[in-house]
Amino acid sequence: MKKTLLGMVALGLLVCSTLQAAETMKPQKWDYAIDGTAMDKWYYVPYSDAFERIKSRTGGLLDIRMVPNGTLPIKGQEWARAVSAGDLAMTQVFGGYHAGDYPIWGLIDVPYIYTDRLEKRKIWEAVRPIFQREMEKEGIHLLGYYPRFLQIMATDEAVDVMNIKGKKLRSYSQVIASMITAMGGTPVAVAWPEVYTAIQTGVADGLLTGAGGIYLAKVHTLAPYIYDVGFLHSIFVTGVNKDLWDGLTSEVREIVLEEFAAAEGITYMTFEGEKAGIFDLMLGSGAKSYTKVDDPKFFEMMINKVSKPLMRERLAKTGAVGEEIVTAIENAVGKSFR
Repeated sequence: MKKTLLGMVALGLLVCSTLQAAETMKPQKWDYAIDGTAMDKWYYVPYSDAFERIKSRTGGLLDIRMVPNGTLPIKGQEWARAVSAGDLAMTQVFGGYHAGDYPIWGLIDVPYIYTDRLEKRKIWEAVRPIFQREMEKEGIHLLGYYPRFLQIMATDEAVDVMNIKGKKLRSYSQVIASMITAMGGTPVAVAWPEVYTAIQTGVADGLLTGAGGIYLAKVHTLAPYIYDVGFLHSIFVTGVNKDLWDGLTSEVREIVLEEFAAAEGITYMTFEGEKAGIFDLMLGSGAKSYTKVDDPKFFEMMINKVSKPLMRERLAKTGAVGEEIVTAIENAVGKSFR
């Protein structure tokens, strides 16, 4: 009996020793590729602050550095693939960049499947388990949702958003072009550095893009009629190499999750104030009017002319998993997009 008891104690000590050994890790430095260049923007600051706390709370075991677009020898469209291969630790994953390699991301990048931040959040929570499952097969673990900015339409004169015939609006993607066409306008391709001059010279009569970009480039002084057309930016998600994530101790993983949740919450709650603030800044420095579009007929038109055709096109590339995702989206917001 005594030998048995001693054996059990010895086994317990061995297990504890093994667990302690498994819970050790070497200090690590991770690069986190982000789609942006200005680290002082409201949706980046909470995360950079969180990374400082992660470094402090882990005693320097994990040091995460946000790396702006253009500073890595890896193109943005290749970030997710690089994380999967272990060539990059972390990145933002989203449809605009990564649907080419991982087509399911294109399904949550379809305009007007959500028209406010609450619908957007509902959709992500509904599809997250599916995306986590599928991306883990690719060696990418998803950490969290990344709230982003609002996109607006700015024009040189007041318009009826149901029919902007005769207006040429700058487009930066096929999706944006389809939205402009649905409203009756003509999309024109103009590089961002040339937008101000293009509107100034009549090459374009306005544009549809991020509110912050319009303000910082002073485009609102040339296209002073501002329309919130219910078009939020893509769902951005943080992805980390799964082997690196699994290699962290459970305590470090818990700290990372806590800090990501805190940063996400701060950014999410800040959104409305930042949105109101940017419009106030525009109106105080050249913009003539701000209109929030809330006509159900407008959203019905955009869903029928933009969302449904695009969703069917992207579903054809994603098979059964795509059907599962779109069903979850439709159930989350109570609308059909097929």
